Amino acid sequence: MSRAKKRRMERETKGGGVPTEPKERVVAKQVVAESFVLVDKAGHPRGGMLVSADGMASLALKNKAGKFVAGLSVLEDGTAQFFMADNEERERILVKMNEAGGPMVLLKDKEDVTRLRLSLSGTGGTPQILLGDKEKRERLIAVVDEDGNPGLVLLDEDGKTRASLAWSSLPNEEAAPRT
Repeated sequence: MSRAKKRRMERETKGGGVPTEPKERVVAKQVVAESFVLVDKAGHPRGGMLVSADGMASLALKNKAGKFVAGLSVLEDGTAQFFMADNEERERILVKMNEAGGPMVLLKDKEDVTRLRLSLSGTGGTPQILLGDKEKRERLIAVVDEDGNPGLVLLDEDGKTRASLAWSSLPNEEAAPRT
């Protein structure tokens, strides 16, 4: 590298190896790359986008401490998933599609145990809320069926139904008081 070019680069980078604001802003209509690294003013990586060897695209974001705290990925089945992590890089929130093709949100504790799952499943998008304990056991399930009837199931530590409550619409003649 010539001395002139080196001096120019030193003037443009002022310390952290990151170029200062250009005198003239260049706007590109398209940037093509296999990966992209986002850095802060000090030159520390804060995020990135890439396409893996198997063709899956992803975006990852880091906090000031350099910990991964959020990401978006395309999975092998072609669906997307989004995650948020705590400051120890433990995945705490996951948003993705479930096996039935409906949206699902998982909230996890520090031990990576799903404690709350919100989902829509079935052909009609039946809503379901599932609460779990710290031992990875389902303990409460709340649903609203395709006809709009609510249901609630309480499970014991062995997964056996201990109580359930369901509301079922009855045809008008059956619901009417009998005289």
